[in-house]
Amino acid sequence: MIAFSEAVRLHRQNLRAKRRSTKTVQWYGEQFAIFERWRLAAGLADVLPDADALDAFIADQHGRGLRPSTVHARFRALRALLNFLERRRKIDRAENAIALVDAPSVPSEIRRHVTVAEVDRLLASIGAASWLDHRDRLIILLLMFSGLRVGELCGLAVADVDSERCEVQISHLTSKGEKARIVPCVVDVRAALAAYLYSRPCHHERLLLASDGYDGIKGPLQPEGVRQMLIRRCRAAGITVYNPHAFRHGFAMWMLNSGVRLTTVSTAMGHSDTAITSKVYAHTTTETIRSEYEMAVARARKP
Repeated sequence: MIAFSEAVRLHRQNLRAKRRSTKTVQWYGEQFAIFERWRLAAGLADVLPDADALDAFIADQHGRGLRPSTVHARFRALRALLNFLERRRKIDRAENAIALVDAPSVPSEIRRHVTVAEVDRLLASIGAASWLDHRDRLIILLLMFSGLRVGELCGLAVADVDSERCEVQISHLTSKGEKARIVPCVVDVRAALAAYLYSRPCHHERLLLASDGYDGIKGPLQPEGVRQMLIRRCRAAGITVYNPHAFRHGFAMWMLNSGVRLTTVSTAMGHSDTAITSKVYAHTTTETIRSEYEMAVARARKP
């Protein structure tokens, strides 16, 4: 029987051979490390988990009060590992315990998201006294109306934003899954981009820069800097404090509720499969449902 630690090493090697993104490799590493710590605490040997061990681990994670989606993610990582070993013929089908374990359920829920009205209120609360004001307005516009991930946003170069064509180019180096794409942006980005570039302290090939606390910069803006900025700006605007991903959810909700096709939204968001977009967002398109419902009622009552 192959050791669990050796299985993790082989799986990581396979991910790198397939040129999976660094974030993907890290994510799997984190999930396996959590199981490893649980295994050691439970006094289990360094072997692949059987069905009883998998059930015990999942039950333990639920018992810690973790979100169902978090527990499901840890199950998915172990499933990927065991199925990989079976494909590579390191274990037989009968030795793959994942087939004996039911995936933990994940209740459907509406993803926490910012609304267009809240974004308008947020933008209205930001002045134009400094280059940071212009930068923050640009960030909010790109997060909400282009649906960028925070890593993609922070990785943008100045040349990646074409204000004339109203397009943003996402590099394969910053995109999840290393898939480059082009997404649209609203025309408001033109003025926001120009104001920001003309007012920032110095020229830099990277688009978003971080302040040094005085009049200069300390380098490219990092994701944590975006999160802290949003906390500060949301509080000042008197709205719920949102993280960057809530703007991405807001983008999807805004598009779907405006009647945009699911395939178009999926492409804009950089999802590898429309099923991902459908699973996460399609059941929450309340405005579209209401509109179509009312049209159906009107047709039914028409003389």
